[in-house]
Amino acid sequence: MKTHGPMKSNTPLPQFLLLGCAILSPVFSMNSQSISISSSQQPLFGARATAMGDASASEAPDVMSMYSNPASLCYLENYGIAMSAIVDWNSQSLIHSVAVPIRFGPEQAIAIGFSGSHDGNRWVMPQLTVYALDLAVAQILTTSLSIGGDAQVRRASTTASALWTASGSVGTFYSPSADVSYGLVLNNIGWGVNYNSADPPMYLQYDKSPQKSLEISASYRFPISTREPVLRLCFASQRLSGDADLIYKAGVEARVVDDLTLRVGDVNSPPFNYINGGIGLAVGRFHIDYAIAPSQSSGRYHQVTICLPIGSGLGR
Repeated sequence: MKTHGPMKSNTPLPQFLLLGCAILSPVFSMNSQSISISSSQQPLFGARATAMGDASASEAPDVMSMYSNPASLCYLENYGIAMSAIVDWNSQSLIHSVAVPIRFGPEQAIAIGFSGSHDGNRWVMPQLTVYALDLAVAQILTTSLSIGGDAQVRRASTTASALWTASGSVGTFYSPSADVSYGLVLNNIGWGVNYNSADPPMYLQYDKSPQKSLEISASYRFPISTREPVLRLCFASQRLSGDADLIYKAGVEARVVDDLTLRVGDVNSPPFNYINGGIGLAVGRFHIDYAIAPSQSSGRYHQVTICLPIGSGLGR
């Protein structure tokens, strides 16, 4: 897929996206009923996005961005197969995923992802296993604007029951130049799975109204007009259906040397505030990212993502 230059337009698109977020905001202020204590919808962002506070809807580092914003697939910086694993030592849970990009014409992009999560601590709660298959598609509308969607089929099972569900997300990605990009994404469209971990044998139930999220994000890279920026700043605001407060996210990435980057992120989700962190390494053709972040089990989880390039980045 060819590299795309900036789009020539007099429309202040970032302001347009902000206006769209404001217009849709009342829809997300309506109450969304849920009887679950926990949800099987696990975050599948790569370790880089996790380390930067998940403020990643406006970033396209590798194919794992299909989970943050499917429209970003048209602008991947590193085109290759990505594998990720999340381990929470407190709950002895594991989430693993693999994603593969597929070239489909000069202005289309497709990615396929497979993920699985397992709760291995049988003494605290019954075993829960969730497998999911994702198909993401993106289409370039102009030289700097793309739209995309992701469809996910998921199977959740415990020792007591099993369910199949389907959900998805839609987004748009705007990259007018190499030093700035914007993203807007709507997540959790469709059905989810609810379960009560405090009530063995943990029967699963359909969630026909999962908590949707609308997120808008912006990324800035310095110095400008360079292929490998020294500093990246990412900002995002997220609205969850049924919640009155906005969630604010921010992330910083600094390239210390050519093959090493340091990352830190902040997630302000009232009344809590979380700090994430991580590093990125380039080892030969491999890109290795590590992140550490708070978990729901009152501890911290660790994540590693490995990307093996299979072609040149699509660029901006």
